[in-house]
Amino acid sequence: RPWFRSILRPERETVVYWIDRWYRRHLVSVILPCMIVWIWCMVPFPVLDPYDPQIRHPPWNWPNQISSSLSRYLSIRNNPSAPHQSEDNGLSPAGDLPPDYNLFFFVLFYFGFYLFVGLMFITKLFDLYRLNWWPKRLGGSLTYLLTWMSVIILGFTLHFLNLTSGRSSRIDDGDHHDRSGRRRSRRWNYDWERKTVWVLLGFVGMGMPIVACFLKLKSDRRGFYRRSMTETQKTFLENVLGRQIPSSYIRFLWFIGCLIIGILSLMIGQGFASIYLSTLPHSSLDGVYYVWSWTITLQILNGITCWILENKIRSKALLFVFKYYFILTYFIFYRNLFARLKDPSQYLTVQILSSSWILIYYPISMSKLYHKILTVFFSYGKTYAEHLETVAHALYLRNLAENVTMVSFLGWLTILHFGPNHNVYPFFNFKGTDRDNQDPYNYRLTVVASLAIWTIELVSSFFSRVLCFMIYRIDVTNVGLDEFRNYSELLPACIITSVHVLSDMLLFLLKLNFR
Repeated sequence: RPWFRSILRPERETVVYWIDRWYRRHLVSVILPCMIVWIWCMVPFPVLDPYDPQIRHPPWNWPNQISSSLSRYLSIRNNPSAPHQSEDNGLSPAGDLPPDYNLFFFVLFYFGFYLFVGLMFITKLFDLYRLNWWPKRLGGSLTYLLTWMSVIILGFTLHFLNLTSGRSSRIDDGDHHDRSGRRRSRRWNYDWERKTVWVLLGFVGMGMPIVACFLKLKSDRRGFYRRSMTETQKTFLENVLGRQIPSSYIRFLWFIGCLIIGILSLMIGQGFASIYLSTLPHSSLDGVYYVWSWTITLQILNGITCWILENKIRSKALLFVFKYYFILTYFIFYRNLFARLKDPSQYLTVQILSSSWILIYYPISMSKLYHKILTVFFSYGKTYAEHLETVAHALYLRNLAENVTMVSFLGWLTILHFGPNHNVYPFFNFKGTDRDNQDPYNYRLTVVASLAIWTIELVSSFFSRVLCFMIYRIDVTNVGLDEFRNYSELLPACIITSVHVLSDMLLFLLKLNFR
């Protein structure tokens, strides 16, 4: 088999080898997706001095070639002829423009990678559903390439039509001078936290396989029964039978609904994050409200999707991946909240509630009384053994998502704070976020508090697993790994899911300015 097919559909023996030992298991399920995203975000953006008057299209430079002169061309506050020592923080001083970034690099490499992973994620879900979304005549590789190229071309078109510049607002900040010495009574505040058009464009690309597969099935008349009938039968029965929809087609429509809910969950998460980031600073109570409102919203979407997968589609592999997708989506937005908590008490308040939930809920939810209450009052159709497996899967996936999101967050926090792309990600700069430059958010507090929270999560998860084993004789780790042993495609599916959700978070936090 081709090497890429071996990666996307590995043999069972290969999967068992990688998950048999804890260090190999964590290397492939935690470290590998994080490393892919780290490498993607650490590649330097080519930048350009926005005040260069020499030529219309001057040559592009890499950040490390101009880092020594960033403060020189990014800040002239009061006197354009006087030198001004500005912090190299990627946020423009009053009256100055941020550096320009190479559009082609962003679209072809940065956004192109994100789109590639998003299409791979959707394709893998179709693969677990055992359905190809591409036309048979074109084949998978060619259709995949054409879909990717069409979205890239659409992105360039929208940019050149000036439809991707986003919303920018002028904020009154007194009299200032720009580089040319002209007085300016206002300064630009670029809305860098909302990349609405590019994010939506990525979701459009992910939706194209859904539309293509739907149209393909419609053209093949898969939505109707195709029976061979005599001319007499056609006269009396063709209209009646033609209106009947096969159960397989209804099952496919339920699957499409799950895909749409999954895509919408990321969009809703970005909406929550946008509201939170646009109303800083917050108190500890605000942080708790944000976390729990986001938790409840995502649990509702997760519950709807799981009900569809269990009762309408009946695919354990898809159910496993979607559960992981939703818990991963929750945690990645929760992690980046840490970068805007300014007091240790805020970390403590948020984490105590989360850890208490793990220690109390999961052992109690495995009890026979809890199962009986669900059966009597909510028509719960699972046996007690199936219920234990469901709760064990939820705890295993929660722990996996905790590790993946925390490792990735700490990695890109350090890379984007100290690396060449700190101008592109001012969210992780921790400089100049208020007028007095007394930034309440700092790198050291974020790292130390995040490590403390991760330690608390690991300890609480360990004791929760111990309680489940001592009381119910359920080994949560082995129950989760059994799914990988039974469905070998789940391991690459979970890796792709991790890369997709992590890259979506970074694209959302990106700040861009094109000439």
